[in-house]
Amino acid sequence: MSLTLQLLTLAAAATAVFLLLGRPWTNGLASLIALVASGLTSIGAALRVGEMQIALAWLSAVAVAALLQVTVDASSPATPGPAGPFRLLNLRRAAPPDNATGPGHAREWIFRSVVFVILVGAAAILASRAFAAGTIADPVLGWAALTMGAGGIAAAVMGDEPGLRTPALLTTLNGLAVALVLVDRDWGRALAIGVLMLIVALNGVAQASPERPTP
Repeated sequence: MSLTLQLLTLAAAATAVFLLLGRPWTNGLASLIALVASGLTSIGAALRVGEMQIALAWLSAVAVAALLQVTVDASSPATPGPAGPFRLLNLRRAAPPDNATGPGHAREWIFRSVVFVILVGAAAILASRAFAAGTIADPVLGWAALTMGAGGIAAAVMGDEPGLRTPALLTTLNGLAVALVLVDRDWGRALAIGVLMLIVALNGVAQASPERPTP
């Protein structure tokens, strides 16, 4: 794997997780970029190991999921109510505007950024040890798989609005996709991951759609 591809892989995976955890913007663009970046990482991993069919399957799934995410962003409420397992720590709040300031917003941003740094560092350590032990052949792809998998789960737990949770779960699946090509390049399982991505994306659209009153 060339140095350029390594840097692009690291940048794409880190960008995806940071946009979901750090949330420098609160609009839907951050979630969409995170979804595309994680998807390109999984597709690139498949191409790296020479699995063109797997890459095409994931490309189709990512493209459809990105289009559905646009629908989620358009349907999600602008200010969701506080909820989620972190509400007792007062860290899950209604989404602030893009230019929001104040100690509450700063505290949440710092907390999420610290979680991001810990995940990135832990993934690097685990990937390097797995490479040294001969478990994986590519430490960069191993790092990307661990970072996106753990980061996606963390982002899904820390936020419950469909506009954030859906790309977080899709990022987790893309991390699983990268892990798949590292340990078992199986076409059927690759297709199953693509189907799961579409199910998660459709579920996000359904959750974000406004409820219609029954006649």
